[in-house]
Amino acid sequence: MIIWRGWGVLAIFIPAACAAGLAALFGSSGRTGFWTDVGLTAGGVICYFVGRWLNVTRPDRQLAASLADRAAELHADADSGVFSLGPGYAPPTSLAEAHAQADQLASAEYEAWKKNARRRHSLFWVPIQYWGLVLGVGGVLVIIFTLATGR
Repeated sequence: MIIWRGWGVLAIFIPAACAAGLAALFGSSGRTGFWTDVGLTAGGVICYFVGRWLNVTRPDRQLAASLADRAAELHADADSGVFSLGPGYAPPTSLAEAHAQADQLASAEYEAWKKNARRRHSLFWVPIQYWGLVLGVGGVLVIIFTLATGR
């Protein structure tokens, strides 16, 4: 049984499509296995960059935009005088203190969101970009072995 989360299934389809595509394009030269290995390596590299974008770059950009919106919302509450950290916390005594507490709360929320936003796209609980590294390095090793042995 294959287990993936989000777009984790791309860790299978991208390298398979690259390997099959290059083997089909250049297979008539009689070295189908070599071109399959090159396709696997290229698929691993593509998979790494797709995984980085899905699991790291895109969530960081989305969270930065969310943080800016949340900070603006908290500052608006502080400006209107209704800001509070919650029950059990003393209300701010000045506007500057309210803004400082709002920034502190926004940053704490950002860190909590950041932990949950990353690594949502995985195959067998391993993020896509790491599958790309494994496939890319494995493909390079197989190519070196193929060229060294002449098979």
